[in-house]
Amino acid sequence: VDEVVASQGRPISGWANRGADIGCGTGCSGLAFKSCCNHLTGVDLSPNMLDKASARGCYKEVVCGNVECVLRKHPKFGKRCKNATHGALAYTMFDLIVGCNVCPYVKDLANVFSDIREILS
Repeated sequence: VDEVVASQGRPISGWANRGADIGCGTGCSGLAFKSCCNHLTGVDLSPNMLDKASARGCYKEVVCGNVECVLRKHPKFGKRCKNATHGALAYTMFDLIVGCNVCPYVKDLANVFSDIREILS
């Protein structure tokens, strides 16, 4: 990522204030994007994966939860959400959101992209 940014004549580090890596897994993509963001948040459904991601040191914060739920301000169809991290990212503005291998695992991509559009600055 740093090479591509540098080839555009932009500063390599910190060009995005806040970033989120949705479906971060063990943090491989976090390593690639950490220099781009002053504050990078990793999101994954698996606590075990987040432990590995945290050990890599690329995230300032990790959130354990379903990507669809973490991004959404209000529960879908008026149903009460039991996820403690519901809306954890929905009230923060981000400059960069990456999801390197999450799309195949998301049921409703249209809603996820809509929710992402709401939190991109």
